[in-house]
Amino acid sequence: FNKVVGTPPYTLSSKLILFLTKKKFELASLVFQKEFGERLLAEPGTAEYGRLSITAQRSLRIQPIMNIPAAAFRPRPKVDSILLRISPSNAKTSVNEELFEELVRGLFNQRRRVVRSSFLHFLSKKVGREKARTSLESMTLPEKRVFQLTISDLEELCQQLSKALESRGQSFA
Repeated sequence: FNKVVGTPPYTLSSKLILFLTKKKFELASLVFQKEFGERLLAEPGTAEYGRLSITAQRSLRIQPIMNIPAAAFRPRPKVDSILLRISPSNAKTSVNEELFEELVRGLFNQRRRVVRSSFLHFLSKKVGREKARTSLESMTLPEKRVFQLTISDLEELCQQLSKALESRGQSFA
């Protein structure tokens, strides 16, 4: 398919966006629940910013076209909607995608924590507390909370983690 146009059931929104991140297409114009659209467009440091925002924004260019009030539909839904224009992003990164996804999932399970604390907790579950501590010693972690990390911050952390583990002969299984 080249183009996607529609108003998908709001319960399928996340699955559809994740599907689009993995597919090649030219353009999508889709209507979503407004709150969902705000999560897709969310900036670091906002309450709406999370794993979905990061995953979508790394792979897709998302532009709001217009807000659609609930009154525009029959039967009238209980929520407002938003029309988004979505196209693939051509940005290429050299990060290990599998590690990146796992890192984002692990860190955002504790999105309010300071990065160092959340990172230590996440890494300890994977390689043990002592190995996690020694790996963190070689890394430069931003003095931010997890939900304040930009996509480039997360990509940098992923690269640092990969190098730290490789230098110690550790794997991330």
